[in-house]
Amino acid sequence: MNKILKTSIAFLLLMAVMSIPACNKNNSQSDASDSNIHSGRKNIECLYYNSLDFINIPDYELNSHAGTVQGCIVPHHLVAKDLIHEVFQNACKNKYKTVVLIGPDHESTDRGKVFTTLSSWQTPTGILETEVELTQQLMKLSFVKEDDEKLTVEHSTSSIIPFINYYLKDVKVVTLVLTKQVKLSDV
Repeated sequence: MNKILKTSIAFLLLMAVMSIPACNKNNSQSDASDSNIHSGRKNIECLYYNSLDFINIPDYELNSHAGTVQGCIVPHHLVAKDLIHEVFQNACKNKYKTVVLIGPDHESTDRGKVFTTLSSWQTPTGILETEVELTQQLMKLSFVKEDDEKLTVEHSTSSIIPFINYYLKDVKVVTLVLTKQVKLSDV
């Protein structure tokens, strides 16, 4: 059962990418400066970021036969940053509106919960807005709870947020962190 849950979570993460006009490196600088303006709401700080990970990024060969990317599975440890860059370079050739980012809760002290946030993310390249309406719908489920502190310190999602903001500049995000004890029937 645990294998099925892990596979399902990984598949859902793969299916997470959903809306962008173009890759960040093709966007103008004026667009980027607007995204750095604080919207008045509190933002979650992105703790897992190394500025060197975004310097001299190689251009990876894009898979022209892949079609539209509906989701992707990426490692969340930054030692695999090159693989993460390659995946997002392939994903950003399509247009998406929302990214659903799913990662494991490494602490798992709260049994059977899914954690999320209504706050947006403050990344080194600007603010990544949360898709509030969809997140609020998910929070109607009894096992989905808002916990900004948990999302701030959980590297499984916080490490990917800067990549989403860098490559998929105009998307919004729904961030979900699942404990080990979440049952497949709950998801």
